[in-house]
Amino acid sequence: MKKTLTFATIAFVVLTGAPLVFAQTTDDNIPTENAAGIKRGAVRQEVKDMKDRAREAASTTRNELKQKAEKTREQIQNKRQELQNDLEKRKIELLKKWGEKTIKRLEAAVVRLEKLTMRIESRIAKMKANKIDTTAADASLVIAKEKVAEAKSTLDAAKLAIADIANQADESAVASTTKNILAQNLPKIKEQVRKVTEALKEAHKALVKTITELKGKEGVKKNNATSTAPVNEE
Repeated sequence: MKKTLTFATIAFVVLTGAPLVFAQTTDDNIPTENAAGIKRGAVRQEVKDMKDRAREAASTTRNELKQKAEKTREQIQNKRQELQNDLEKRKIELLKKWGEKTIKRLEAAVVRLEKLTMRIESRIAKMKANKIDTTAADASLVIAKEKVAEAKSTLDAAKLAIADIANQADESAVASTTKNILAQNLPKIKEQVRKVTEALKEAHKALVKTITELKGKEGVKKNNATSTAPVNEE
């Protein structure tokens, strides 16, 4: 019986060509060599996917960092511009304060000289009434009055220029524009202030000369027993 089975088995193998020995298979009935290849492929794909994800993450991070850097630069630039604007506005404010203080001082000087001029004119009128020759004093007084008028006119121009600078600066929010306004007008204002100062000095000099000439005339009259009082420089 066994021999019959053996022959039958051999005959089946020979007729069908079925292998007597089977390769060891995996749990999924896949040959071990093929399974290893599939696993290596899977590992390689996983590694590739990981690299792709890493590159994507890196790219995203770089873009985010770039955007943050650009935003930071923009904020810094805006802050710098804001500070520059404030600085130029501060310069304008300082100019206004300096201008107001300077003009106030010069206006006070003009008022003093005008008052002195009026007193001298009054004195000259009295001396003329007493038949005293005041020709030289009259000439000096004319110069003084002209210089005082010149100082007042230039001072008014300086006041308008300072106000104009302040108005232009208020209308501009750009530091470069404000800086240009200041650069173009400040020298003009300084020149006007210088002219006012020089005119007042010349007026004062002329008034001093007028007073000196009047004093000399009064001295002559006093020797003739007149009662004309000396001119008070104050």
